[in-house]
Amino acid sequence: MKQVICIGSAAKDIFFPTSEMRIIDNPGDPEVKKLMAFEYGAKYQIDDRYEAPGGCAANSAQGLARLGIDAACYCRVGSDPEGDWVIDNLRQEKVETEFIQWDGKYRTDLSFILVNPQTGDRTIFFNRDANEKLEIKDDLEAEWLFVSALNGDWKGNMDKILTAKKSSNMKLAVNPGQANLKEDKAKVIEFIENAEMLLLNKDEAIEITGGKTEEPKELLRELLKLGPKIIAMTDGENGNHATDGEEIFRASATKEKPVDLTGAGDAFGAAFLAAILKDKDLSEALRWGTANGGSVVNYYGAKEGLLTEEKITKKARIVELERI
Repeated sequence: MKQVICIGSAAKDIFFPTSEMRIIDNPGDPEVKKLMAFEYGAKYQIDDRYEAPGGCAANSAQGLARLGIDAACYCRVGSDPEGDWVIDNLRQEKVETEFIQWDGKYRTDLSFILVNPQTGDRTIFFNRDANEKLEIKDDLEAEWLFVSALNGDWKGNMDKILTAKKSSNMKLAVNPGQANLKEDKAKVIEFIENAEMLLLNKDEAIEITGGKTEEPKELLRELLKLGPKIIAMTDGENGNHATDGEEIFRASATKEKPVDLTGAGDAFGAAFLAAILKDKDLSEALRWGTANGGSVVNYYGAKEGLLTEEKITKKARIVELERI
C-alpha cells in the first residue's frame, strides 16, 4: 500500500525570465493591484528558458518522494511527447506513476510562465486539457490521499474520493484550489470537513472563513471548527503558521531572495506532510515546510530546489519558530 497518493494535475511548465516588462500600479482595482505590460507587437529576446514538471499533484508527489515518502501521482496526461516527458521526470524522482491516466484525444497540460527575476513574481498562462478529463476510479488505496486543485468534473471527483476514503479508512489531506473555491465554496468546505489535515495559504483561509478575520491565530481557530485536526497556513514573507488544536506555532520566512515563486506552496505542503508521516511533532513539521518552500524559490520551477531529508533536517534548524 502506498503511503500517499497525490491527486490533482500534472503539466509541463516552461519558464521565461525577463526584466523587459513594465509593472504598472493599478490602485483603482483591489482585485488587480498591479499590471504587467509589454510593447504591443514588439519582439523580446529571452536569454534563457527552463522546463520543469508542474501541476499541484506532480509537485507534491515529487516533494514527498524527495523526502523518502512512498508517493504516487494521480492525474491525467495526453498520449503525446509532453506526457512522456512529464512521466519520465516523475519516475526520475521515484514517484509512482501507475495511477496516471493516458488520454488519446486531449493533450498534456502546458504552462508558459513569465518570471520577473528581480522579485520572483510570475504571470502564468496555462492550457488545461487532459486534466479536465481526470476520472477518479476504484483504485485508490493508500495511507493518505493528498488532494489539491481539481479540474473537470471536480465535484463528482470529490464525492468519489470521499467514498473511497470512508470505505478504506484512509486519511485525507486537502490543499484547496482557488478556482474550486470561487466556483463552489460550500462544496470545498464540505470536502475539508472530512479531512484530517488542511494545507492552504492565508488568502484561501480568509475566503473559506468568510472574511471574519485576517488575524492568523483567529483564522486557524475558525478553520479548526470545520473538522481538520492539523492545519498549516502559509503567508509568504510574513511567515507560516500551524496548529493541532492545542498549540499554534509561527515560523518566520527564510531569508532567500526569490528567483521564482512557482511551487513554493506545494513544496511547503509536501514537506509538512512528510514530517508528520515521519512522526515529527507539529513545530518540526512547520520548520520542514518552511525550509522546503524557502529552498524551491531559489530555482525556476517546482522541482529543482526540493530538499532531501538530510538537507531539510539541516535547513530546518535555522528556521525561527515561536509558540503564539
